[in-house]
Amino acid sequence: MLKRLLLLAMILALGLAPLGLAKPQPVKKIELSQSSLTLDVGISEELIVSFKPSGASSPVHWKSSNEDVATVDEGVVRALSPGQATITAKTKNGKTAKCAVTVPDKDKVVALTFDDGPVANTRKMLDVLKQHDVKATFFMLGDNVAANPAIAKEVFDAGNEIGSHSVDHKSLQKIALKDAKWQVTHSLDVIEEAIGTRPTLMRAPYGAIDKDLAKVLGELGPTFVQWSVDPRDWKDRDADTVYLRIMDKVKPGQIVLMHDLYSSTTDAVKKLIPALKKKGYTFVTVSELIEKRGLSDTAGTIIF
Repeated sequence: MLKRLLLLAMILALGLAPLGLAKPQPVKKIELSQSSLTLDVGISEELIVSFKPSGASSPVHWKSSNEDVATVDEGVVRALSPGQATITAKTKNGKTAKCAVTVPDKDKVVALTFDDGPVANTRKMLDVLKQHDVKATFFMLGDNVAANPAIAKEVFDAGNEIGSHSVDHKSLQKIALKDAKWQVTHSLDVIEEAIGTRPTLMRAPYGAIDKDLAKVLGELGPTFVQWSVDPRDWKDRDADTVYLRIMDKVKPGQIVLMHDLYSSTTDAVKKLIPALKKKGYTFVTVSELIEKRGLSDTAGTIIF
């Protein structure tokens, strides 16, 4: 026993730690369990810190950039009011990791909609939506669904809503009624075959629909959806122009019209979603918007 005590004293005298009490390795990097959080008011969630390299450790100081929106205590984030905040974890030697926190305003909602797909670029739009955890509504052309059924299914499986946009984009008001009925039924049939469920929403090409025609075609099943904001992305294929037009006009409860055909629109949406989130907007599908606004979704109704 005396020898062991003498050995321990020598180790301590030399400034060395005994076995099992090795000094922790210096922290070179830290990571948080999540890089972004969306929390409703009053909800809490804990962020877990991991240190690099393995075995490293350090005391962590936590800070919220906006304590009116969200507070943090030992990694537990609590949402207080709508808005955005950044939670920062910082070690003693200055290594940091951040988590963006969004607290949505449930009354401040907007529905993003995309017409004329699916096409190859639809997958890029889908990637942007997934990255930001946003669901949208896609009004698809029957001919394009028939040509790209796998893309249509990917959009649907990601939790987005799919509606019809006719078979081949003919104006329903400029063709015979029997042909208009075929545009409705055939497009719904093709989409149902691709995704496994029959859509209940339709956007008439060019928005060309009136109450009388909607009532007649509504007997075939769909509710007709118009829009509130049109940035004319089909005409001016410039991401900044499209982005600014939407930001200038959008209001809570509105439906935004875009097209997933264009890479410029995809680039605009990359900027649009974070900007609207920063303003407190939550993104919903058209069906969710109809419910939140207390509107009728009876077949043959026109939604604006």
